[in-house]
Amino acid sequence: MLESNNAKNAAFNLAGYRVKEFHLYEPPLNQNDLSLNFSPSGKYNANEKKYILLFEFTAMYGDDNDQKEFLKIIIESDFIFAEKIELPDYFYPNSLAIVFPYIRAFVSTLSTLANMKPLILPVLNLGSLKDLLIQNTEIL
Repeated sequence: MLESNNAKNAAFNLAGYRVKEFHLYEPPLNQNDLSLNFSPSGKYNANEKKYILLFEFTAMYGDDNDQKEFLKIIIESDFIFAEKIELPDYFYPNSLAIVFPYIRAFVSTLSTLANMKPLILPVLNLGSLKDLLIQNTEIL
C-alpha cells in the first residue's frame, strides 16, 4: 500500500456493491422542478470487520403539492475494514461519496440504453447526510 508523509491509507475499502432495486420512468421533457431524496442506513459488524451500507436514492418531479417519483435506486455496498475498530468519524461521509458515483454511472447508462434522453445526476456533496447515516447505523 502507498503512504506519503501527508496522507495515510484509509482504514476501509469498498469490497463490492449490488443494485437491490431500480425503477426508472421517463420524466416529462423540460421538467425543472426536480427533488432528490436520500435515505442511507447501515450495519456494522466489528467482529467480521464489515459494514453494509444500504443507500436509497429517489428523484421526483413536480411542485410541492404534486410530486411524482420517476427514479428510485437502492444499492447495497460492502465495506471491509483492515482491523477490528470503532467506526472512524470520517467513514460515514466518505462511504457515501465512494458509492454515489456508481449510482450516477448506473442511472446514466441505463437511461441511455432505454433510448431516453441520458439522465445525468449532478455531482453532489453528500457530507450533510453524515448525521443521518450515523443515526441509521446499527452496530452488531
